[in-house]
Amino acid sequence: MVTPEQNESISHIANYLAMNDAKQYTFQIMRSYGFQYDPDSSESENLIIFIQHYCSDPGKEDFIDAMTVLIGNYDLTEVELERVDYNLQNLGYMLEEGMVVEIPKEDDFYEFLEQCLRDPEALKAEGGAYDGALLTLTEGLMENDEDFTLIDYGCGEGRLLFALSHIPKVIKKHITYVGVDVDEEHLEALSAKIKESGFESEFKSCTVMNLQDFFEAGLDADYIFMVNVLHEIPLNELPKLIKDLESMVKKDGVMLIHEMRELIEGEMRFVSWDEEDIDEQFKNTSFNVNVRSYNSRSGIPLLNVHLNREGTTSTALEEIEGNLDNMIKNKLKRIEEELKEIEDSGDELRIRRYGYLLMLKRNIELQYAQFVREKLSDSKKEE
Repeated sequence: MVTPEQNESISHIANYLAMNDAKQYTFQIMRSYGFQYDPDSSESENLIIFIQHYCSDPGKEDFIDAMTVLIGNYDLTEVELERVDYNLQNLGYMLEEGMVVEIPKEDDFYEFLEQCLRDPEALKAEGGAYDGALLTLTEGLMENDEDFTLIDYGCGEGRLLFALSHIPKVIKKHITYVGVDVDEEHLEALSAKIKESGFESEFKSCTVMNLQDFFEAGLDADYIFMVNVLHEIPLNELPKLIKDLESMVKKDGVMLIHEMRELIEGEMRFVSWDEEDIDEQFKNTSFNVNVRSYNSRSGIPLLNVHLNREGTTSTALEEIEGNLDNMIKNKLKRIEEELKEIEDSGDELRIRRYGYLLMLKRNIELQYAQFVREKLSDSKKEE
């Protein structure tokens, strides 16, 4: 239920938005959410009904999504944004870099730390589900009129495969899909889904492999996808994996990475990546790097990376290891600077971010220490 105090804040927000006289935006947004715009009521009255619904009934994720879209489509002044932010805080939300987010609570800090003690779960994939983020990532596949091999590295339970099911049949007939995962249970579940969904007849071929079989197969790939996988790979294992995958990508082939720049829930041993990390890690490799950072409609910070292989010369492992070393040092420096800035500000609203950075720093330092130990061990063996 919406309280009288919350209703007052909702009315203020609606009035600030309506002041921009953007009735067409309001109409389009309400219609996209299945709401009927009442032409006999004012724009402000329509907005009040719309915001009330999402504030009280479906839950916080729908409210965040709806409000972020609304506010993003109105040309609000800085003063208006401050007033909207003030009233959002009365509803338990706030504006952060133009996105509507839930106000962090002290419990969020401990909840995140507790999540980091659990092993990550594979993202579930459902037939018929529309996955906008991955459909954007797969746009380049539409240009193919010849057979090609697509490797889904870290396939989990088939999120990418089900996203591919939405592309035209004439394209799917050209795809040799290979799903690869370390978890045998995930592979068994995906194999069952492939048979149940009829993908074997839709694609040129559709198979799954464990890691050992995959690396022994010596496949040549036109595309390698890594969807929400990079943050789970231990840093000490990353250089060899990059070198192995690079050698599989054909000339003019592409490796595509989709990641969350900041995880919504904590995971054991996670190391999240941003644009600077990607640029440093793939510097001076055979890949031309193209990175796009953006936020989803619901405010999730995302990262799409296109790595186009420009030649057939493989990058030396020492080069990739050097990139990793520089990337880690620079990342730790940025983390430490932000931690100090939060400490100095005393901003309680950033307590979850503080916990996130602490755990990220810990994970990086532990994995970097392992990376250094292994390098020293290799040097001694060579002597």
